[in-house]
Amino acid sequence: VDSLSALAWIAFTGKGCGMSMPVAHVEESWQMAEFYSNKVLVEYRNKDPNHVEWVKALKEMYVPGLRDYVKSFHALGPVWSQTGKVIAPSKANASVAPSAPPPPPASLFSSESSQASSSKPKVGMSAVFQEIGTRDVTAGLRKVTDDMKTKNHTDRSGVVGSSVKESQASARAVPKVGPPKLELQMGCKWVVENQIEQKSLIIEDCDSKQSVYVYGCKNPVLQIQGKVNNITIDNCKKTGVVFKVRET
Repeated sequence: VDSLSALAWIAFTGKGCGMSMPVAHVEESWQMAEFYSNKVLVEYRNKDPNHVEWVKALKEMYVPGLRDYVKSFHALGPVWSQTGKVIAPSKANASVAPSAPPPPPASLFSSESSQASSSKPKVGMSAVFQEIGTRDVTAGLRKVTDDMKTKNHTDRSGVVGSSVKESQASARAVPKVGPPKLELQMGCKWVVENQIEQKSLIIEDCDSKQSVYVYGCKNPVLQIQGKVNNITIDNCKKTGVVFKVRET
């Protein structure tokens, strides 16, 4: 198809018409078509000599055939006879362009393409769709019964039952309590932690350089039998502390 554009040289009307000179136009048109003709040569060089001969004859028809004809008679553009008579070409410059043999029959292409497509296995997504088409894709699916459908459920209000609320509230209400402690840390700080309902907590050996820290206790009674520097009560409920006041 690209080679047919070479025949448009006859529309050349001058340098300002937007076309190349007739000879250059023929050569440029064949250069575009030669890209595809070379593909045919490469593919059928060792398969079918008819394709090779057809491409060679096609090339000779345009280059040098048509090119030399235009160069000899219409190098500067088409020359028209003013008298209406046919201008006989000179025998010295005239060159007869060889006629191209007819293209190979369509059966050559159709048979080869059909055999190639049938023998070549499908790959990629084509193979996937082919396998899907040959299988029953609904064989492993379960049937949805009427009791599974949402529209047939009796309770669709979305209200959470009271038992669920109570269990959730009780889970949130019970805090995590660590192990109870009553010990002297680093020789200067008494720590009393997580004592629940303990009424007989006693700190005996203490002095004025030590401190007492009470944390997380509920309803205990703590006796401090001695003088300490300070007493801190943190996050406790109903906690009783008995201690001696330092005399000043």
